[in-house]
Amino acid sequence: MKRQFVIILILFFVLGLVPINFSNATSIATRLKGKILLQVESNGEAWYVNPSDNKRYFLGKPSDAFSLMKELGLGITNSDLEKIRIADANLSGIDEDGDGLSNIIEDSFGTKKTDIDSDGDSFNDKEEILNGYNPGGSNKLNIDDSFASKQAGKILLQVEQNGEAWYVNPSDSKRYFLGRPNDAFSLMRELGLGITNSDLGKIIQFSEQELINLDNDFSVSYRRGRAQ
Repeated sequence: MKRQFVIILILFFVLGLVPINFSNATSIATRLKGKILLQVESNGEAWYVNPSDNKRYFLGKPSDAFSLMKELGLGITNSDLEKIRIADANLSGIDEDGDGLSNIIEDSFGTKKTDIDSDGDSFNDKEEILNGYNPGGSNKLNIDDSFASKQAGKILLQVEQNGEAWYVNPSDSKRYFLGRPNDAFSLMRELGLGITNSDLGKIIQFSEQELINLDNDFSVSYRRGRAQ
């Protein structure tokens, strides 16, 4: 019986009745996991390949994309988040003290929104953060590149703050602040990698029903999720 099945399968491939090379489909999804993909042969539609299941998720409009990112996010403590280097991107916005950090990202860091130098050491908050120093004290941040590389492609949520979302770019293992929906969507498109429709079709798409189930289970996954 097993031999007959193998013969039939071979005939399917010879006759061209199996359109997808499944080993190739698996390898391309693995190679692109955690990436943002842009359909260069269509209208530049954006997709996210979730490293947890290697499936592609349609980002859609800014608000839809932002909601999806939050749903797929893993909770992370501030101490673990500090181990990941910060990218100099998406840091601007309404900035009361003019230190180059928007008010919403200062909330994430716990720095003062009305003081360019929260710890009074003569270095402004943005300069310290980008160079791996604690803007709220005299110590350096506990950067751990090995830990950061394990988070590549993930979306992380600050469970000890206000649930701020970060994306760890697989290309440099740095964390990018997602901020507001439009900011996050623009950033994702900037970091996106072009892909043909043919190659995109080799990555399994997350189904609508799965998305409904994910939305229903979001509060549970948010409480349980944690970066490792």
